[in-house]
Amino acid sequence: TLFEAGIWGCLRGALGDGPSLHGCAGATLLSLTGEGYGVTTPGSEEALFAALSAELGLLFALSPEFSLRPALGALVPLRRPTFAIHEVGAIHRPNAVAARASLGFEVRF
Repeated sequence: TLFEAGIWGCLRGALGDGPSLHGCAGATLLSLTGEGYGVTTPGSEEALFAALSAELGLLFALSPEFSLRPALGALVPLRRPTFAIHEVGAIHRPNAVAARASLGFEVRF
């Protein structure tokens, strides 16, 4: 299970009459929890770590208040915790860089 919370800052620029371009960057705090299964004594581990993240995307206006928002980005963890099983060894470690893709809606108040 992965839970993420962060603070981002964004810049937006118009591309003529079409969609707007936006770029965001910030810091993120991640909580990663893993639970074993399929062994006689399953265990669980939890790790809390920080990462830097950035994305670049477009805003397609659907109305004056609503926009469709596709984006691509990357996340770079500042620490990469290792998840391990006793007497087996390491079974998971977050990547040094993670690619991200998102599709959402933006609402302007």
